[in-house]
Amino acid sequence: MGLVIVSTNTPTLRLAIAGLYAQQGLLAGWTAHVAHGTLFGLLFAVFLADPTLESMSQSRWRTAIAGVVYGLMLALVGAGLIMPMWLNAMAFSAAPAIPYITVDTLMWHVVYGTVIGGVYPFLVKRWHRTLVFELTLMWSGLFLNRRTPAFGLSSLAGESGREVLTVPRPGSEGPSGEPEAYTHT
Repeated sequence: MGLVIVSTNTPTLRLAIAGLYAQQGLLAGWTAHVAHGTLFGLLFAVFLADPTLESMSQSRWRTAIAGVVYGLMLALVGAGLIMPMWLNAMAFSAAPAIPYITVDTLMWHVVYGTVIGGVYPFLVKRWHRTLVFELTLMWSGLFLNRRTPAFGLSSLAGESGREVLTVPRPGSEGPSGEPEAYTHT
């Protein structure tokens, strides 16, 4: 998305996005924007890692559409409301009016959402058993108060009747050949 912004409106990166952190310049704006895109991309993955949305994550078209909706929400809430308020709080001289919604902003975030939504199913297939992905699933399950099985997670009822969330540790096979696990009650 940063390339789309640079090609259509470089001052947005150089001044406004860098201005969120009291900085100026293309490098500062690019760095802040990549950091935001990474964090919001991880948040998108956490949402789709919710076991109730597992069927959605199996379809490229569904995740692409979810990504577009997510991108539009970021445009409306993040760029349209939060960014102008943040720039005002930073005493940025050219802070845009609230709400700040332009065709360019909507277009940029639709491109971002399409990319993250389109890439997500491929990442799930390739890395769904990695420790990072398992931790993301575990965190999303705890955050969303869900204990249903998804990918490598299993949910078991303990002796006390409370649910136990078990995450296998890769490469930690015990004497029975089963992986040892981290358990969260």
